[in-house]
Amino acid sequence: MNLLKKHFRLILLFTILLVALFLRLYRISETQTFLEDEGRDMLIVKRQLDTGRPVLIGPQTSTGSMYLGPLYYYFITPALILSGMDPVGPAILIAFTGVLTCYLLYKIFAKWSGQLSGFFAATLYAVMPLPVSFTRNSWNPNLAPLISLITLYILDKLKDRTGNLKWFFWLGISAGVLIQLHYMTLIYLAVIAILIFYWWVFPFNKKHFLKFGKGIFLGMAGFFLTLFPFFVFEIRNDWVNTNAISRFIVAKEERNIRYDLPVWLWEKKVVGTTADIFGGLFTRQEFVHSDNLSLYLIVAGLACVVLAILFSSLNKHRKQMIFFLLFGSLGAIGIYQENIHIHYLGFLFPLVYLAFASALSTKYVWVKATALIFGGFVLLYSLPTTVLKIGSGATHQKDKAEAVAAYISDHSEGQPYNIASDEFTSTSPYQYYTYLLDNPPTSDHALNTFLICEGSPCREESIKLGNYVGHPLATYVVEEPVVVSNDHVKLGVWVAHLRLVKPE
Repeated sequence: MNLLKKHFRLILLFTILLVALFLRLYRISETQTFLEDEGRDMLIVKRQLDTGRPVLIGPQTSTGSMYLGPLYYYFITPALILSGMDPVGPAILIAFTGVLTCYLLYKIFAKWSGQLSGFFAATLYAVMPLPVSFTRNSWNPNLAPLISLITLYILDKLKDRTGNLKWFFWLGISAGVLIQLHYMTLIYLAVIAILIFYWWVFPFNKKHFLKFGKGIFLGMAGFFLTLFPFFVFEIRNDWVNTNAISRFIVAKEERNIRYDLPVWLWEKKVVGTTADIFGGLFTRQEFVHSDNLSLYLIVAGLACVVLAILFSSLNKHRKQMIFFLLFGSLGAIGIYQENIHIHYLGFLFPLVYLAFASALSTKYVWVKATALIFGGFVLLYSLPTTVLKIGSGATHQKDKAEAVAAYISDHSEGQPYNIASDEFTSTSPYQYYTYLLDNPPTSDHALNTFLICEGSPCREESIKLGNYVGHPLATYVVEEPVVVSNDHVKLGVWVAHLRLVKPE
C-alpha cells in the first residue's frame, strides 16, 4: 500500500498510456484504412527503396494543384521496412505517436498547470473516439497533433524577450515539419508568427529588435533545413509548387480563399468549423448520428474552454498563446471557402484539451467542479463509441488488396500485364501488393490487362481500355479486349482478365 501511495502518479500515468496504446493497436491490422491515399504512400516508399533515390516532394493537396514536402514518406519508411513491407507498420507508428501525444499533454501541462490538469488532458486524448480513430491509420495529417503540440512547447520558450535564441531554430524546424503534413497548418503557423512578433517587438526596443532579427534568421535556417529536399525539387522544376502556393494564398485565380467575403459567409464557416472541432472532441458526432444532446455538449464544451482559459492559473503569456492559437486559427479558417474535413484540423486537437484541462488549475471551485462534471459526463457518453469503433467489423482492406494481387499474379502466368480499375475503384492499394510480387505490372503496353471493380462484377461498358488513364497506351490501342474471366476474388472485389487481340 505504501508503494502504491508513493508511486501513485507514475502508476496512473502508466495506466493512461497503456489504455491509449491498447485502444490504438487493438485489431489495427484488420480495421486500418488502406485506400487510395494510403496505397499511394506505400507505393512511393516502395519505389523509393527500390531505386535508392529519395523522393523530393510529398502528396498532392486536394485543392490548389500543389504538393507538400516529402518528410512523411521519410518518416514511415523505417516502419514499413521493419514490418516486412506490410502497411500495418506505418499505422502502428502513427498509433505510437498518439500515445506520445498523450504523454506530452501530461508532461507539458503538469508543469504549466499542475498534475491534475495534465492527467485530465492526457485522459481525454487517450480515450475519446476522434483522437483514437485519428491515430489508427497511416496518413500525413495524422502526425499533425504531435508536431503541433511540440511546436506549442517550443513557442512557450519564446514567450518573452529573454528566451534563448536556439528556440527560434527549433521553431523553424517544427514549422517546416508541420507545413509538410497539411497545408491548413499554415493558419496555425501564421498565428504563431503574429504572437512572436507582438511579444518581441512591442514595446519597441532596439536591442531586443536586433536580437529578434537574429532569431528570425535562425528560424528560417531551421525551416529551410527541414524543407531542403522540397526546395531541391523546386529549383530543378522552375519553382512550380512555390508558384502554386503563391497563387493559392493570393487567391487571384481560384476562389478557395476569399479575403473580401461578406461577414455572414465568414461567420457561417467559423461557426460550422468550431462546431465540428468541439463536436468531434467532446461528443461522438463523427461516428454516430448527431442528436440534440450533441449540440448542447458542443455549446457547453466551448463555454468550458473559454471559462478555463479566463480563470486558470496559467500565466498571462500562456493564456494569450492558447487563446489566440485556438480561436485565432478558427477565426482565420473563415476565409477558406472549400469544405473542411475534421482531419484537416488535427493540429488543433491537443490545444482544445489543454485549454479545457487548464480549468482544474483555477482557484475558483465552481469552475473546477464544472469542468470535472462536464469532463466526466463526456467520457461516459463517448467511451462506448470508442469501444464500439475499435471492436466493429473488420474492413480487411489490406487483405482484399493482397488477395487481388495474388489472383492477378496467378492468372498472369508470368506474362507482362497492366492494371486498370473502373471509375468507382481505387487502384493504388492493389498496385502496391502487385509490386511486392515476382511479376509486378509493367508500365509498357501489354496484351493482358486486369480490370479491378469493387461492389459488382465489371460491367461491359467498363471494359473499354481507352477510358482508363491508368492504361499506359490507351489512346494507341488497336486491339480489342476479349474477356477471359470476370471473377469475384474477395469481399466484393471482382477482377476481369482482359486479353487484347487484333480485330479480324
